[in-house]
Amino acid sequence: LHTAKAAFNGLLAALLAREGLSGPHRIFEGNKGFLKATSAGYDMSYLTDNLGHTFYTEQNSLKYFASCGHTHTAVQAALDLRAQLAQDISSINSIRVYLYAQAIDLLGQVEPSSPYLAKFHIPFCVANALCYGHVGIEDFCVQRLQEGKIKHLISLTSLHEDPAFSSLYPRQWPARVEILLKDGQILKAESHHPKGDPENPLSERELIEKFKTLCADHLSEQDKQRIIEMVLDLERLNDVRAIFGAG
Repeated sequence: LHTAKAAFNGLLAALLAREGLSGPHRIFEGNKGFLKATSAGYDMSYLTDNLGHTFYTEQNSLKYFASCGHTHTAVQAALDLRAQLAQDISSINSIRVYLYAQAIDLLGQVEPSSPYLAKFHIPFCVANALCYGHVGIEDFCVQRLQEGKIKHLISLTSLHEDPAFSSLYPRQWPARVEILLKDGQILKAESHHPKGDPENPLSERELIEKFKTLCADHLSEQDKQRIIEMVLDLERLNDVRAIFGAG
């Protein structure tokens, strides 16, 4: 909701301006403006550098995993390790997840007592990645929370801060997963840009697959395909209302 509300407010502001509604002229740099309200020291050049040339809407992260964004690099690292395990989770002795301090502060005390809270529980998300090779919307259900192998992996998992990762946040949200096997071998994988980040973008096929998964029970195959074709050709669409009318 919060990201959609920001887009809503931007559109509303543009529509109101078109109708002649005025507002403060110094909303950023004024004595009671945004900059002084949020920072003791600020750089005005950030407001105008590359204005009209760099469009950050083209650099959005699209959430490939159906969990909190602070879990995504840990999930990505766990997925990278899954092939090395040959899906033999019984060989795992312990799992250590290294993160930036802010992720641990936000999520470290969460208990996966419901499917919703499981989205914010790093050990649960890592366990699903290792067991099933995905962390999708279907993984957050009561049945999965009660699975013995998931609960076992959660019990083996611990969270740790890596100061180097904390220094990179918020430009990066890195994580490293280290798995100690019963034979003494240690498997490691690190992720700074999970699947869906601008630096590691989804392919068109992956994006379409996620869309189809999310609306599987709500739209017909014909409507799904119509929406996909319109969105992929959005720059040539005369009226965006056609997208919403397709359902």
